Amino acid sequence: AEGLYRPKWGTETSRHAGEAASKLKLSSLGYDIAPLEKECILAEADSLSNNNEFSRGVLLKGKTDPPNTKRTFNGYDFRGSAGQADIPSGIFTCALGGLPLFATADLVPTTASSGWLSFARPIANDHVELLEPEKDSKDRRIEVVCARSKCHIGHYFGPGEGYCINASALNFIPICLDSEL
Repeated sequence: AEGLYRPKWGTETSRHAGEAASKLKLSSLGYDIAPLEKECILAEADSLSNNNEFSRGVLLKGKTDPPNTKRTFNGYDFRGSAGQADIPSGIFTCALGGLPLFATADLVPTTASSGWLSFARPIANDHVELLEPEKDSKDRRIEVVCARSKCHIGHYFGPGEGYCINASALNFIPICLDSEL
């Protein structure tokens, strides 16, 4: 049950995307995970409603994609995918800031029957942040936010169920393997 959502983005000292490299905070994979400034997030968010009607609400307001939507911000549709073999190899990045978050290799079998994309793990643990619910919140789910943008992308339900992620919060980048040429 969704209640009053308190955004995590733009709430701490952060920087513009083009600021000096001396302020870099590198992830375990070498990506910049220093938080983006509120103005930078809002500027990128201005384009969100143009491609996907749910992206802005999910990322900035903590909303949830309607069940079985499974359409990424950049238009890849994962509805009807029966299993891993039906999904092209690729990486899912945050629609705001572009940080790589998940890989198709980590999609779990329940993605086919779930209303949302489900992953066993992120591409790197420091690319996502898991936030425990606030004490006074009626929503007891663990929130998942992008480490760079601090925007809402979904929820974590523990090792058995994994990460339930809103497709509209993601961009999908297919990887062309030699065998696919």
